[in-house]
This record gives sequence, structure tokens and C-alpha cells, in this order.
Amino acid sequence: RRSLALPGDEHLKELGHITANFSLLEASLTFIVWRLIPSDAAIIITEGMSFRRLVDLFRRLANHQTKDTHARKQIRAWCKRAEKAAQRRNEMLHSMWTFDDTGSRVPGTLAMRGSLRGISEREVLENIQATSVRELDEIALEIFATAVALHRLKLPVTPVWRRCSTANG
Repeated sequence: RRSLALPGDEHLKELGHITANFSLLEASLTFIVWRLIPSDAAIIITEGMSFRRLVDLFRRLANHQTKDTHARKQIRAWCKRAEKAAQRRNEMLHSMWTFDDTGSRVPGTLAMRGSLRGISEREVLENIQATSVRELDEIALEIFATAVALHRLKLPVTPVWRRCSTANG
């Protein structure tokens, strides 16, 4: 039998990795979008923008400034990868977490959209899917790899880390 409870430390640690890696991905994308917008207004334009809209803006700006067909294909592929990473992150971070109350502490997630009104506890508990620490780790690593892949795209901008390292000597 399952009951609703907090996840264990290992799961919380991996959820933290997902959160931190997604923050890196989002910040990296924001910095690159700022470099693609030839204006001081870039910060104002992107402030408060959802990740999905930021990816869309990046796609449009990068395609506008990149004439190379191969580079454009890589940009499209990266955008799909980023959207999938965001979807997986959202599935994990916006889910309800539960454990098996037999003492085995098998974790599970239940993605809930909207209201729980009219849904019985039994229905909720029957729809829980097991989620392992390994699965959470894989999601965190994929998000990190997506951030790294962004910096490897052939874009008409100087990567942020190179700008920072040359500015500091």
C-alpha cells in the first residue's frame, strides 16, 4: 500500500541536481540570447521570460544570424533537446511524491495537473509511477549535457566563458 509522504534524502539530492543543472541551462541560454541581441535592451527583453519562450527567441535569433544550413539544423536539434529537458524537469519537480508504506520506501511520482477535486485517494495512489534515484540522476545529467551542448553550437557570438576568461586576463 502506498501513502503520500516526502521523498528520501537520495531522491531530494537528485531533485536538487535537476534544479541546479536546469538553472545552469537557463542562465547559459539567457547569456547567449543577450549576446545575439545587439542592444542593451537584451536584459529587459528576456526578463521574466519562460524557458519555452526563451528557447523560441534563441531559435529565431540564431537562425536569423546564422546562414550555414548545418548550423541551423544543429540549432533546431538543440532546441528540441532543450524543450525535452525542460519537460522532464517539470515532470519531476511538479509531481507529487509518495512512498510505499510497507517500509521498502519505493519512491514514486504522480504528475498532477489542475485540481484534485473529485479524485479519490485510491485513484491517486493507483496512478503512481516508480521513479528511481538513477532515473533522476540521468535527467540531471541530460540537463547538464544540454547546457554544455549549447556552448558547443557554432553561433556568431563569443561564448560567455571565453569572454569572461579574456576579460580577467
